[in-house]
Formats: sequence, structure tokens, C-alpha cells
Amino acid sequence: MQVNLMIDDNLLQQAMQMSGGVTTQEIIERALRFFVVQHTPPATITVPAKPKAKRIGALKGHLVIAEDFDDPLPEEIMSAFRGEQP
Repeated sequence: MQVNLMIDDNLLQQAMQMSGGVTTQEIIERALRFFVVQHTPPATITVPAKPKAKRIGALKGHLVIAEDFDDPLPEEIMSAFRGEQP
């Protein structure tokens, strides 16, 4: 869902100074959390964590994949996956 807000620049600047210079989005999220907590019965409010950016090739040279990595598993292990008794 997307919401458009009209915010007074002076009010926003004051909020940024009081909150230690966090981003506009963080100020709005904090204000919404405060509003919801103050106007509803006690509840846990969480904001999904932003996924961390993945660096492609970050482990290059640190991992070694065995030659037989994708070979079929031995029958005793396969039977364990099927729930069969050895």
C-alpha cells in the first residue's frame, strides 16, 4: 500500500533534530508506531526487517566444493530420508 503525506518542512526538520538525524521514513514509521500503540489495546507491533543486500562473489576463494558434490547419495542415506529402518 502506498500513502502520500503532506508534512510541514519545519515540523519535519524539528523531528529530525530531536530524533538524531534519522531518515524521514524512520521518523514516519516511529510516529505511526507511537500512534498505534497509544490508541489500541496492548499489542506487539513489528516492522519487517529490510533484507540485507547480498554481495555476489563475497565468498569467492573461501569455499571449496567437492568434486562429488552432486553425485547421488548412498542407498543407506536415501533409505533414511524415506524413513526406512537400516
